Amino acid sequence: AGSEVLLSVRASGETLAGENQDAVFLELSLPAAFSVSSAAPEPAEEGVLRWPISALAKAGGGYEVSINAALGASAGEKLSVGAKLVRENSDEELVSAQKEISVQNASIAVSVSAVPSLGKKLQWDERLDYSVTVKNTGTYVMRGVVVRLQLPNESLWDSSSLSAASGGFYESGNVFWDSTTTPALDSVRPDASVSLALSLATSERPPRGFAGVPRLVAGLEVKARLGDQEVSVTSEENIVNILADVAFEVSGRYRSPEGAVVGTGPNPPQAGQETTYAVLWTVGPTTSGLRDLSLSTRLPSYVSWKNDSSLAVGEISFDAGTRNVTWKASRVPALELPIEVQFKVSVTPTSELSGSTVLAERSTLSVTDDAVGEAMEFFGNAVTLGNIE
Repeated sequence: AGSEVLLSVRASGETLAGENQDAVFLELSLPAAFSVSSAAPEPAEEGVLRWPISALAKAGGGYEVSINAALGASAGEKLSVGAKLVRENSDEELVSAQKEISVQNASIAVSVSAVPSLGKKLQWDERLDYSVTVKNTGTYVMRGVVVRLQLPNESLWDSSSLSAASGGFYESGNVFWDSTTTPALDSVRPDASVSLALSLATSERPPRGFAGVPRLVAGLEVKARLGDQEVSVTSEENIVNILADVAFEVSGRYRSPEGAVVGTGPNPPQAGQETTYAVLWTVGPTTSGLRDLSLSTRLPSYVSWKNDSSLAVGEISFDAGTRNVTWKASRVPALELPIEVQFKVSVTPTSELSGSTVLAERSTLSVTDDAVGEAMEFFGNAVTLGNIE
């Protein structure tokens, strides 16, 4: 109680794209435990937490407001902050969100973080490593510490993959650590901390019929004795989205896998004669629907664009100035079978070419996971004469 807190609220996404930003308002509702001291930007009407989107500070692809407030709540209380977007002179919500905040005891600091093993963004069939930290920030020795990590929805991860270090044990959807299995939790002196760890792996693919947002939500609770008091502290929820698995391949062809000739001219190329090849982008299968798909490569100056393409969805273009070939599609569903984009290029060498001669530079695929709303990027190999099929 009496602590100063900073709240940041951010509005972003497709909902705002087609709206008049002077006529769409962000409204906040705070519990009585918060006493607002300042806001940036300040609201137009004193005491009313309402701003037109156009008045908010731009932050990346969204809009943001920051609020300083005094907190008048006790440790262990849970407070709910609400936000919604509404049109001017209307109570109809365009979108709304709620955030639950747990008030922590100032004598104990707890945190839980999670890092995907293969990169910054978690995907299916990938390990996620959790780190738990409990720190004594008070003046009393913490005794008899019990740590409970509530695990995510078990349909989204492989139960056989769970591994808890430092004596952690599983029970009814939770992993526990206590002084009987982890001696460091018997007593924790002021300013000392204990670190714990566990890992699990996401399922190979989304559960059959799963229609929600695939995300792993974990929460931490710590109980301990501080002097003659029993104290319980909870962490903020740790939320990690599981992004789509997207198969992506790039290949160059003179013949199809069935042996049909798809190119023209001599292969390998001969001086003074034009040889045409097909460059093939293959996207899929995928575990989720995708939107805002963009695929691009650059053609070297000695490679000609033939304006001969084949695609089942989207549009393809060539920019003669940048020499970039770009394919775009607004949205595709989860793909059980891949989609293919093919275009043709040619070379007319003045002398013999080597196998390392590049026909199309490294390709880049950018997409947004439709279920989660996060952007993803994939890279494909360059197409050279040496890897033509």
